[in-house]
Amino acid sequence: ILATSSKRGLSKEVIHYNNLNVGSVYHLQVYGFNGATNNQACYNLTVRTSPSPFREIDNEIENAITLPSFVCYPNPAQNELMLDYDAIMDVPTTWTIYNVTGQRLKQFTEIGTQDGPAHFSMNISDLANGLYFVEYQQGDSRIMQRFQVLK
Repeated sequence: ILATSSKRGLSKEVIHYNNLNVGSVYHLQVYGFNGATNNQACYNLTVRTSPSPFREIDNEIENAITLPSFVCYPNPAQNELMLDYDAIMDVPTTWTIYNVTGQRLKQFTEIGTQDGPAHFSMNISDLANGLYFVEYQQGDSRIMQRFQVLK
């Protein structure tokens, strides 16, 4: 074990582990406190890598690499998935939906018309009940979140 959490519940937490060997492969395992788990809840786990160590200043991570982020809701969804994100002017944002086997089901691309908060609405009425992943790609950065369709 290289690093462990010090918080319980759904509290936001940042764990820094800066002494990684370049070129090595690491595996991340997440265990619920006292074995707790909930397959119906959607948790976000962000792993950040960098060629230079991260450091914390006033509870904010400072690093030369800025990663995109987004929020998808409602979860579970029925017919429409809402996506809130930060747009960058003239930079394409691509949204892709995958099933649990990794098959690409839908893909949409839009170009930012201004910098700042943006909203994208995706019709998912043709998706069957089940778990899916939505991937957000902006430039060279990608982030994926799990969501559920329940009609």
